Amino acid sequence: MVLVKLRLGLLREDLAFRFKISKSTANCIFKEWIRRLAEFLEDFIDIPTKKKPFNLDSRAGTFSQYKHHNTVKFLLACSPLGKVTFVSHLFGGRTSDKQIIQLIGFLEKIKPGDVIFADRGFSVKLVAERNATLVLPTSTKGKQQLSSKKIQSSRKMSRLRVHIERSIGRLKNYRILKTTRPISLLHSKSSENTCTGDDMVIVIAALFNVGKGCLIKETS
Repeated sequence: MVLVKLRLGLLREDLAFRFKISKSTANCIFKEWIRRLAEFLEDFIDIPTKKKPFNLDSRAGTFSQYKHHNTVKFLLACSPLGKVTFVSHLFGGRTSDKQIIQLIGFLEKIKPGDVIFADRGFSVKLVAERNATLVLPTSTKGKQQLSSKKIQSSRKMSRLRVHIERSIGRLKNYRILKTTRPISLLHSKSSENTCTGDDMVIVIAALFNVGKGCLIKETS
């Protein structure tokens, strides 16, 4: 039932009808087992200790000026072959990318010599302090034409980034990530470091890594 809900994003009324249980039972089963799955599957993703720096119960904190409605966001990192290597907990839609990067502990995961391909929002200085290299999309703002060197570099980056975009696209096959969810999924108990929404993202990313969705093939 939990996997069906993740994949199809079904409402609890639908799940209750399909599995011949009450709506409250369906809701309790999902919250309990998504937590257990997250605890078991998080070893398949390199996830740092998480803390809640923002009050996600506030609608003001989840309103995105870009999307024009209440949203949550998280940072996802993938290897060039498409394996999810890092997933952050959820933040309100108003949280800037720069704030998320500084708060989630991702920078501590960067090792000397690493090359990070990222969208704008990453700090070149912070990555350089880790003795790593940050590659950002070439900016065309205020420029009529790019140099041939920058064009070639941009093409190489695009070929690498396409694998990441494909991975993100496959993760979105879990329709629950694209549906409107109740704010209760963002409530965390005082004794726990994650909320139900965090656990959902962990489970989806881990299932992607161990399933057919990942592009990586194990070799003996």
